[in-house]
Amino acid sequence: VEIVNGQNIGVTYHMATSQKVAFVGLVAYADRIVPYLREEGYEVDIIDQHNYEALQENLDEYAVIIFNDRSSRMSDDALRLFVEKADQQEVSIIFTSQYNGGTIRSLSESHGDPEAVRFSTVPQYVNVKVTADHPLFTGITATEFTLLDKGRDTLLQQYAIYENYSGTTVGKMSHFEKGELGDGIGFKYSSANSVHILLSSLQVGSYTNPNENWTPEAKLLFTNALDWAIAASTGEVFGTVTDTEGVPIGNAMVEIEA
Repeated sequence: VEIVNGQNIGVTYHMATSQKVAFVGLVAYADRIVPYLREEGYEVDIIDQHNYEALQENLDEYAVIIFNDRSSRMSDDALRLFVEKADQQEVSIIFTSQYNGGTIRSLSESHGDPEAVRFSTVPQYVNVKVTADHPLFTGITATEFTLLDKGRDTLLQQYAIYENYSGTTVGKMSHFEKGELGDGIGFKYSSANSVHILLSSLQVGSYTNPNENWTPEAKLLFTNALDWAIAASTGEVFGTVTDTEGVPIGNAMVEIEA
């Protein structure tokens, strides 16, 4: 819009409705990340992990769930039902993990996918090695970047990996000296308009949080995951096929050339 000195110009903006995010986990852990996400412009509700049943009844209020912590009261059957309900309502879920815990491990226990989750430590920092171009890495130019950094080589940095995931893995956990550590960043579409995203080592808790050892790239990866989870789509097309007179054609098949 060109504005001339002394001239009044009216401009009409069409703004999208804010997409709500649910952070599921310990309230103490939520306090370490939710203020940051709100500063970045996300509308985030904090849901205590024990209140998963109430959340399950109101999934349609959210575009994406950050599943940080699993309730001790949530059985494998209950977790399978929760994920199924979210998939049915096309609500994306971000699963996380860290040393000795996380919801990626819960997903492994309840669904067997990924097949296993393992964890260990490395000196000072842990990296992500990008193995495929993806919107999750928008704005990150390096093919291997530091995700978590304790700041001193005398300190150990905890991390987690997964094995044999049926989805697509686009990043591995790595270390400049130790090499590749295992699969770490992945996704799988859960419906035509929702996705499961696996962010290994980014469970907010005792071993990591944005205020302590997340790098700028870690923060960007996390917000990229939120943005992509909110907008995820396989390109589903809706419509009605009609003949030349506008009469709907039943059982029509449409092919779109790539």
